[in-house]
Amino acid sequence: MRIKKSEFKNVALEIVKVFEMSIEYVGFPFSEREKINAFYESKFDEDGERIKKLIMNVEYDFFGSTNFKDRNDPKNKVLFEEISSDLKGIREDLENYADKKG
Repeated sequence: MRIKKSEFKNVALEIVKVFEMSIEYVGFPFSEREKINAFYESKFDEDGERIKKLIMNVEYDFFGSTNFKDRNDPKNKVLFEEISSDLKGIREDLENYADKKG
């Protein structure tokens, strides 16, 4: 499954929402994995690729640094504040992203 260039903005916003919920609940809905992988495997224009890399970095930070064994770990709170800031920036980039047909 590939994501069409015309679907980039909507799918990217859905993925941002998944990570926003993931930090809120300190978990991840693996039912979204197929869509996220398809998004990562798809090719977009230069700006779309830049935004895709930002989203991938959020995922790396989330899975690489979250303490899932102790959900109340104070380091999680600091991490999630950083990730929330990153997600806000990605949302702003997506608001300014011109929809491409493809």
